[in-house]
Order: sequence, then structure tokens, then C-alpha cells
Amino acid sequence: MNVMQLTREFSFNGMKLPDPNPNLSVEQAVRSMAAAYPEFTTAKVEPPRIVAGPNGGKVEVYRIKPVVETKG
Repeated sequence: MNVMQLTREFSFNGMKLPDPNPNLSVEQAVRSMAAAYPEFTTAKVEPPRIVAGPNGGKVEVYRIKPVVETKG
């Protein structure tokens, strides 16, 4: 049996964002991108989709959805 490590990728507003550090958990990786994307501090991450990647590999894609807060 072969065990294959999947590449992680993040999706936000139609943009593909590379994994900042594969050693971090998904939540830690998203929070680490908050300097560039402040809305990530409260964002929700959807469960991954497995899609075909380059060279016949597979990519684990996590969709980041910002939480819309209303003041009132």
C-alpha cells in the first residue's frame, strides 16, 4: 500500500492561495495569512474537496468563507 501526501491549497473569493506552511494545522495556516487578509481572523473553513492537481496528483482544497458581522 502506498501512502500519498496530498498538497493543500486554500480558496478565497475565487483566488487560489498556496499553503503557507504544510506543518501547520488548517486553522493555524489560515490564521497565519491574516496579515494579508484581515477577514481570516474570524473566517470559517469548509471541509476539503479533493481535486485533480498538476502532474496527475491530487490537491486538497479548503474554501475560506469570511464571517459577515453586522453592527447594530
